Amino acid sequence: MGIGLSALLASAKKYIAVDVVKYANVESNLKILDKLVTLFSACSRIPDSKEFPKVKPFLDNYDFPKWLSCPDKSDLNQRAKNIAHTLLYPDAPEPIISYYSPETAENHIADNSVDFIFSQAVLEHVDKLEWVYGNCYKWLVPGGIMSHQIDFKSHGMSLEWNGHWTYSSFLWRMIKGRRPYLINRQPCSTHMRLMREAGFEILSIERHRRTSRLKPAQLSHDFYHLDADDLTTAGVYVIAKKPGPRIPQTIQR
Repeated sequence: MGIGLSALLASAKKYIAVDVVKYANVESNLKILDKLVTLFSACSRIPDSKEFPKVKPFLDNYDFPKWLSCPDKSDLNQRAKNIAHTLLYPDAPEPIISYYSPETAENHIADNSVDFIFSQAVLEHVDKLEWVYGNCYKWLVPGGIMSHQIDFKSHGMSLEWNGHWTYSSFLWRMIKGRRPYLINRQPCSTHMRLMREAGFEILSIERHRRTSRLKPAQLSHDFYHLDADDLTTAGVYVIAKKPGPRIPQTIQR
């Protein structure tokens, strides 16, 4: 929620979160909001790779964004009050934060109504990727942008960072058990293909590489087709666009 709260402090009009498991907690979100207000008030630098070495993508510049400028404190405090009110009273009329499950999102998010969609280390956990990219396309305005950081590592499920591609479907179902989600094991090429099939124009692909020690014979039947590009892509940061002229609706600078 922290990124969404930051966007609202930066003058976005509305933030919509979609989550399979409702992790959001009002008390913790209010604490995060208070800390963000302090950072915005001081025009603090963005935490860099020294503070969070595992967070990607790395930035060229970690200074407070110049285009944002240091907000007027009275305006910032008013935005913070509006955000806090929505967090405390989510059922109040016209909330600036909405929180949906995938099952309810389709009925509540209008087509062509969202300027920007993002996820951070999320889409490796989602099983219905066609649904995700298809709805992202529907929800975005023409010219709208989506940004995704996706992790393709095994998340500790194997000794090798990419060893999850050696497990059969049956074994993987046993490993997953009754968890509501784990990782979907889909490689980078699958995500790129599904984005394009949904209609997106891919603007930027930034791959994080790691050496693969797997031999082709070790791959399971489901992943025997993986090439060297997929086998060495441990993560990717991708920016994609819904074709069409951009008409901003939710963010004003």
